[in-house]
Amino acid sequence: MPETPSVALEFRNVSKCFGSLKVLKNLNFALNTGRIYSLIGESGCGKTTALRLMNGLEKPTEGEVLLNDSSFDYSQAVTQRRQMGYCLQGYTLFPHMTILENLSVIASRSKWSEEKILHRAHEVMALLGLDASEYLKKKPRQLSGGQQQRVGIGRAIFMNPKILLMDEPFGALDPITRNEIQDVFIDLQKKLNLTVVLVTHDLAEAFKMSSEILMFEKGHLAQRGRPNHLLMNPKTEYVAGFLKTNSPGHILEEIPLFTVMFSNVWTFCNNATGFMAYNLESEETRLFSSMDQFVEFKGQSSGLFFETHQDGTLKKQKALRGEKSLLDALKVLVSNEENYFPVVDKDNKVIGAFGKEALNALS
Repeated sequence: MPETPSVALEFRNVSKCFGSLKVLKNLNFALNTGRIYSLIGESGCGKTTALRLMNGLEKPTEGEVLLNDSSFDYSQAVTQRRQMGYCLQGYTLFPHMTILENLSVIASRSKWSEEKILHRAHEVMALLGLDASEYLKKKPRQLSGGQQQRVGIGRAIFMNPKILLMDEPFGALDPITRNEIQDVFIDLQKKLNLTVVLVTHDLAEAFKMSSEILMFEKGHLAQRGRPNHLLMNPKTEYVAGFLKTNSPGHILEEIPLFTVMFSNVWTFCNNATGFMAYNLESEETRLFSSMDQFVEFKGQSSGLFFETHQDGTLKKQKALRGEKSLLDALKVLVSNEENYFPVVDKDNKVIGAFGKEALNALS
């Protein structure tokens, strides 16, 4: 069985009022370690206030915020915040400081040695794909917008936080640069196993980057789920309307298929003792000594089944590539009779499935 992930952040019955205005209303959710969560919704729905509650910039009017299973200690708010990184919209770099000085603002105040700061700066610049010898002595005005945003992310992770809070971090970038920085960040998050909470109004960004999406409506949590779950199973008219309004063709072109594919998929293959089946969602492995046992199991299961070689590569079937856009996948569905296709990675290994239920969700 897969190991149960630990909880990094939790809201228990959290409400927040500003005067007589109740901005957040009885929020209850837990965010697991090592995943990216997006908070989305219309302007004024409470998502940025929720982010400020997470790092103690605001206190809840009611309820409790927990950090690593312990109540947030507001008497030690500065110390608590240093367990987190914070990245805001725009570049927010100090224009009079060098890139090295910008990166190490908190480290300098924490009395790190110059040697330790310089070593960490080189580590961070390498993670960001920037040449430390070229950029550390420069001022922000000497960098492009995309480079400045990378440095902003670098400053947020400089102190090795386990949690990173981001408020519209890529909103000021042009579409090409934004897509590039998103790719850099996704790779960075995987390397560092960061827990990320991202506030965004950009549905394509949320779908591309998120393990799960939390959709807010007027201070309530309207729905939470994986991108594909929200797309296929909106719980309310508000959620369905928001997804439809924000999902025109140009956004469908920006959403990679792997973010919205079905994950309740079994791969199966012959082995020395019979048949082996593996579920991509639950990571469960089942062994069968005969074809009859396997056929019976398959008939009783709700997931989709695709035959593979023993190395997990797809066998004898047309497939969709996970890195292609959702729009590309929908075009294939419309032009073929099959209800479902396997989704594969660049090595032709099965990573999920996609089917015509998506057409109903988008209609």
